[in-house]
Amino acid sequence: MASAALLNPFHILAQSSKLTLAGLLGAALSFSATLFVARTLGPDLYGAVMFVGLWISYTSLVHPGFFEGGVREMLDQLGRGEHTTARRAQNVAFTAELAWSALPAGLLLALALFMPDPIRRVGFLVAPVTFLGTTLNRMLAGLQYAHQHFGVCARVNAMRSLGGALILAGLVFWQGAIGYFLAIAAGEWLGVALYVSLAPSLHLQLQEDRHEAWRLLRIGLPLGLGGLVYWAYRLTGQTSVAAWLPLRDLAYYGLSVGIVNTLLRVFGDFSGVLMPALWRAMGKSGSAQDLVVETSKVSLFLAVVTGAVANLGQAAFGPFVSWLFPRYLPAIPIFDVLAFNVVVLTLTQVPSLVLDSATVNRQWLHLGIWTVALPVNLGVNYLALRAGWGLLGVAWNDIWVQVAVVVVLYGAAQQYLFRSKREAWRLYGWLTVVSICCGAVFFGLTISTDLVLAGTTEGMTLLLVGGRTVVVAILWVAVGCYALRTSFHRTSEPLCAEIGMGSTSD
Repeated sequence: MASAALLNPFHILAQSSKLTLAGLLGAALSFSATLFVARTLGPDLYGAVMFVGLWISYTSLVHPGFFEGGVREMLDQLGRGEHTTARRAQNVAFTAELAWSALPAGLLLALALFMPDPIRRVGFLVAPVTFLGTTLNRMLAGLQYAHQHFGVCARVNAMRSLGGALILAGLVFWQGAIGYFLAIAAGEWLGVALYVSLAPSLHLQLQEDRHEAWRLLRIGLPLGLGGLVYWAYRLTGQTSVAAWLPLRDLAYYGLSVGIVNTLLRVFGDFSGVLMPALWRAMGKSGSAQDLVVETSKVSLFLAVVTGAVANLGQAAFGPFVSWLFPRYLPAIPIFDVLAFNVVVLTLTQVPSLVLDSATVNRQWLHLGIWTVALPVNLGVNYLALRAGWGLLGVAWNDIWVQVAVVVVLYGAAQQYLFRSKREAWRLYGWLTVVSICCGAVFFGLTISTDLVLAGTTEGMTLLLVGGRTVVVAILWVAVGCYALRTSFHRTSEPLCAEIGMGSTSD
């Protein structure tokens, strides 16, 4: 009975809503902290700390899969009631992953020897401490998620976000760029301390077993590789700027990417709720085609909401930066382009989940698509920079390559999602209409940006910005109501019941 209760979709939705609230708090605090740090340090120092942060992100992505394999085995064994072997898999995976982490930590430390300036040198000296804290946080959070302690995770995330933001603001104000490095490390270890002190005991202990560790590695390697490829792809723009342009340009690009990623975090928990609901519904029906109306409406809903968020961000970002962060004016056109990533990255959710499902079982095809997209994005960025197109060239590459990924993902999943080409092209048509609306609003905002930035007083600037955002909001309410009410007329029960939406008919 307990297992059945935990698998109840309404229980899952209730737990995920706590994570969403904590995520929203974290996104708001992260947004505020990003702006504070950027304004306090200025473009040159901010570019330097972004350079070190990018390397920490790289090393955090490189984990061979001991932990992922251990979690999968642990969950399978717990499902069979094999608690002793499950705990052994957990502890061996934790130990092996922790031992592996010494290698990338040592690499970060060695990089300090090659840095030409003292700021980045100090950053790489502190980076191993940050990396180890990040690794422990990832594993402790992953185990608590696996044991479905969502309420605890939500509390830890909220406390860590608040504490981390306060530490960051205080240390950056006091010590500048060096304070930033110390604050990031302190924030990671604060999360570790919170999990150790507040979360239920998992009976974690160091347990060495080379045979078991290699078995878990073979299981977890494709899982770890998938995360590495996806996030490496997400970092291609920043990587290209860091490799081929000055640090000041990295500051402009990094600020824009940081805010776009903050907006994307709002949609992260939607995918977390959708995944078990969709997979459960597919398991019941034996096919995603029986859920074509539901998956189509979810895709269209995401397109409308993310289109509105992207355009609202474009309406407000430029005037906001020109008013409070005039040294970052070159970031305005970069953000306006990268804001489209809120749309095109979120649109991958439905076809990706269908390909990864047990029913379809095409996760290697899914991984292959991202694996091809990664070098393509890096290659076109290199060509754009050689041609002299600068940051805008890199930003537009991020968008058109991601649009191509969305098209390929839907093409790969089409035979599993739709019963006929007519159903497929109906959704594609609506997604195209919504995308055109988003692009049209963007061009309208671009035309009016010079007028807004030329506002002679703060009051006039705020009035113009307020007018732009209100107009954009009204337009998207109209587009959303029309599209969602007239696009797909039948709403069947399975997926709506799974995600707690209820049943409605248009």
